[in-house]
Amino acid sequence: MKIIKYLLMAVVAFVLLFIGAAVFFVATFDPNAYKEQIVAKVKEATGRDLALAGDIDISLFPWLGFSLGSTQFGNAPGFSDAPMVSVEEVDVRVALAPLLKGKIEAAKVKLHGLKVNLQTNAQGVTNWDDLVSESTTEEAESSSETPEFELVINGIEVKDAELLWQDDQAGTKIQIVSLNLTTGEVIDGKPTAVNLDLKMKNAAPLMEASLVIVTKALFDSRAQTLNLNGLHVDLHTTGESFPNGALDLDLNADMSGNLKSQEFALQNTTIKIAGTGDAFPEGKLDAVLQATIDANLEKETLSLSSLVVSMLDTKLAGNASVQSFDKPNIKFSLASDLLDLDKLLPTSSAEEKAESTPADENEPIELPVETMRDLKVNGDITVGTLKISGMTMTNVKATISAKNGLLQVTPMSMNLYGGTMKGKASVDVRGKTPKYALVSDLVGVQIDKLSIDFLGEKQAYVRGISNLSLDVNTTGNSVAELKRALAGKVNLNAGDGALRDKKMATYIEKAAAFMKGREPKATGEEVVFNKLFGTFNITNGLADNKDFKLDSPLIFAKGEGEVDIGQSKTDYKISIGLSDEPGGYAIPITIKGPFNDLSYGIDLQAALDAKQAAIVEKKKEELIEEFEEKKAEKVEELKEKLGDILKDIKLF
Repeated sequence: MKIIKYLLMAVVAFVLLFIGAAVFFVATFDPNAYKEQIVAKVKEATGRDLALAGDIDISLFPWLGFSLGSTQFGNAPGFSDAPMVSVEEVDVRVALAPLLKGKIEAAKVKLHGLKVNLQTNAQGVTNWDDLVSESTTEEAESSSETPEFELVINGIEVKDAELLWQDDQAGTKIQIVSLNLTTGEVIDGKPTAVNLDLKMKNAAPLMEASLVIVTKALFDSRAQTLNLNGLHVDLHTTGESFPNGALDLDLNADMSGNLKSQEFALQNTTIKIAGTGDAFPEGKLDAVLQATIDANLEKETLSLSSLVVSMLDTKLAGNASVQSFDKPNIKFSLASDLLDLDKLLPTSSAEEKAESTPADENEPIELPVETMRDLKVNGDITVGTLKISGMTMTNVKATISAKNGLLQVTPMSMNLYGGTMKGKASVDVRGKTPKYALVSDLVGVQIDKLSIDFLGEKQAYVRGISNLSLDVNTTGNSVAELKRALAGKVNLNAGDGALRDKKMATYIEKAAAFMKGREPKATGEEVVFNKLFGTFNITNGLADNKDFKLDSPLIFAKGEGEVDIGQSKTDYKISIGLSDEPGGYAIPITIKGPFNDLSYGIDLQAALDAKQAAIVEKKKEELIEEFEEKKAEKVEELKEKLGDILKDIKLF
């Protein structure tokens, strides 16, 4: 028993001696006296300069830790003179007694005035390559075991931190400033409050943003799970992308994730987006997205279920999913009662199109060709009412697919302007030059209302109930190339309508007056017709027509000629005759010139020749009629004389 007593006394004495020595060490040791040696050792190990302007403070009992004042760690050779890392204040302390029980209990960790400068030069070399050896990287990758200890941190406080990310290869320069982070007590498996706010600047395109994140975070190290309950994200952005305005994003959700399996879910997600400025139609944007979002980062999958998007009187509902983030495979099924793309997209009205300066048709059409080739899409959409480019369509149904650079919309159907449309369309970027194709049948469409809404009042040349079939294709990298390469067939069959062209109406009236032998009358703005028919065969942008027919109460017309779509001009001839004289002669009217300045003319010589021929023909008919009448009279006279002779013969 005495031995145990002496042993206990020895242990106590040793502990007291250790504590006393530790207290004496801490009380007498001054780490600031060794700054030069520390700087020299860092220089020897890294080749970098270390500046210790602030004081170093070390504590041993009851808190094991250190505090550091103003400190700078130099940049790598060949980079900017700014330090790679600098800090104004660091304070990290761990309670000594709990360490003996396998527990790490830290006081509030403070990090003030941290500045980190990360750069990649034009050759792809970073300013931290010289600090990371291959052996260190391999050891870090091979060490996957999680140490068994209990961790408690009585809060984290980061103030006024800054991060600069500059990549000269990619031309990227992003700066995060005024970063502040505070947390409550951090304990494994227990929730803690997290508040983060920062400001960000981007050089190209020029952009400034402020970000605030508030949540209750719960991390379980054994299960490797992370939950963010009541997650709230507030983002405000200004810059070149939002001229004369800004974009605000507000997100609320409950997030759960498994760091080991890389599975994450956002429940009760609501994202509100508010925009102002020239980037948005009518100078504003208000959108709300609600959905349940599930993602697996390891398998590269993302799904949105119970999706509802509300935006500017438009609501879109359905679901969508994505597989593979590098080469997306997208599936979706969406429906909307009203989809007004004119409000959602910065499109121009028909009047604005008519008044605007024509765009350069030779300017290349920028298509995301590589993205389209990697894209896989399979989805369907139904819309009760669709508005686009001033046009209104109802009962719209379409199936959209894309694979290996071939984008197809087939089948596609809708009701529009009293009629129906059925068809299919495709864009093919599998080859060097994009190809486009459209097959469409419009039946019973009020073509004037469609043309006015789409092209504007000045460009709507035909009114009436029309049937129009298209089967066209083209290829090219600009509008000019597409027009020159256009091929296919167009068939127009319209009835009970009019040609809305004052010049043509004037010339038709002149032709009718010429044929009637009277003075021309005042005309209206259009030429009324009972039937209009024509078939156009298109090759290399040149539309050839040989069967144009028009019947109206005043005249009938037949036409033939060419419409050069590639050069936006025409050379056409219409022969006009009087409806009440179907066998009469016809007068040719020529239509020539560019689409925006068509010129009309009457072929006077041909008209005179036709009229002279008609006069001759009429005179000939009159002479024949007169001859027939006289002949008939002579026959009657001969009959009478012959009768008298026969009577005389009978008398004898």
